[in-house]
Amino acid sequence: MSVFKALPIRSTANAFGGSYYPAMPRWKRKSSKAVMLGKFFPRLESHMGYMKKYKATIDYLTQENTSLKEEVNSVKSVQKQLEAAKLKQKNEQLQRFIANIPSDMMREIQSQQRQPPQKGRYDRD
Repeated sequence: MSVFKALPIRSTANAFGGSYYPAMPRWKRKSSKAVMLGKFFPRLESHMGYMKKYKATIDYLTQENTSLKEEVNSVKSVQKQLEAAKLKQKNEQLQRFIANIPSDMMREIQSQQRQPPQKGRYDRD
């Protein structure tokens, strides 16, 4: 009596490395697996075709995304430069304004700033 006939298929499958075909010769096992998997190959090939298309699309979109990020960074850089130029221009205007204030008026303003405020009197802006 053979060992395979005495044991159930599941226990022999576990006993011999997880193969579910322990009673079949090795050359038959390979061909039966190929037959079983043969019906899945056409779907697998079409799936691989879709995957190639999707990969090409993803690569294209990744490149486009990178170029758009660079463009946004350059636009932000230009905006920062414009802001800096505007601030510099305002600073120069204020310096010219202060330079045009007469010296006696400047001394009077500075002396008012040095004096402490009087009690009960608040300046309103």
